Amino acid sequence: MNDRLQELHYGEWEGKTPDELKADDPNIISRYFYDPHNHRPPGAEYIVDFIQRVGNAYDEALAKHHEKHLLIVGHAGVIRAIITRALSAPPETVFRMHVDTAHISRIRVDDERPPTLMFHGRNRL
Repeated sequence: MNDRLQELHYGEWEGKTPDELKADDPNIISRYFYDPHNHRPPGAEYIVDFIQRVGNAYDEALAKHHEKHLLIVGHAGVIRAIITRALSAPPETVFRMHVDTAHISRIRVDDERPPTLMFHGRNRL
C-alpha cells in the first residue's frame, strides 16, 4: 500500500454523518463541494495538496510500470484526484464527477499524446 493513495482527510468532519454536519448549517457540505479551497473543514487537507499527493504517487507508479497496464484501487476521492490530475482539470472541479462503489475508470497514458480518459463509471470491462 502506498500511503500517498489514502483518501482525503476531512479534519473535524471525519467520522460525522452528513446530517450531523448540516444540523447547524444546512449548506455546509454544498459550499465545500462547490468551493473546496475556501470552505475547507477545520483541520482538513487542502484539496490542492491532496491532488498533488495522489498525483505524485500516480506519476511514480506510471514511471515504474512504463508501457504496462496498471491497476490502482482506491477510494472515490483518490479516483477523482487521479482523473483531475490526468486531465489537468482545475482542483475545484474534483467533486464534479460521481464515483460509484466498485466501478472502473480507464486512463490511457502513452508517449504520443496527453493522458486520455477512455471511460469512467463502468461496472465491468
